[in-house]
Amino acid sequence: METTYDYKELIDFLIESVSLFSGKELIESNTIGDIPDYPYCAYTIISPYISITSDIVTGEQFECVVSLTWHCLSGLEALSLTAKTNKYFRTFEAKQRLEEKNIIFVSCSSSGQRDNFLSIEYERLAGCDLRFRLTDSYKDDELEIENIEL
Repeated sequence: METTYDYKELIDFLIESVSLFSGKELIESNTIGDIPDYPYCAYTIISPYISITSDIVTGEQFECVVSLTWHCLSGLEALSLTAKTNKYFRTFEAKQRLEEKNIIFVSCSSSGQRDNFLSIEYERLAGCDLRFRLTDSYKDDELEIENIEL
């Protein structure tokens, strides 16, 4: 068995895209480190592998769901940025950029608020879930049958 899909390729695309359409940063959710100034976006790969076929084959296609959540000081700003995110990934530009990376955009869940209570106040959050179809780089070291004698 060789390698499997490198999720960094998808995440790098998402980081570039968020910066391109919003001018803001996309970071990994629930991570240690400095947090960017508000507003910023965070991602979580919530379903890394959703099988489309029952077999594991060389060059297999599968689906992946990534949750994008905007962290803002205003609930309205979070909802607006989420709507912008939702619309961007359905544009021809985004689909064309994805196609260059052999990634297919499948769907985007409806946008919704995801507020978080922080001891004395709320952090205003809103987000959506993006579903992509990816092609695995997995290559099986299958045994080749050269001939059969009966």
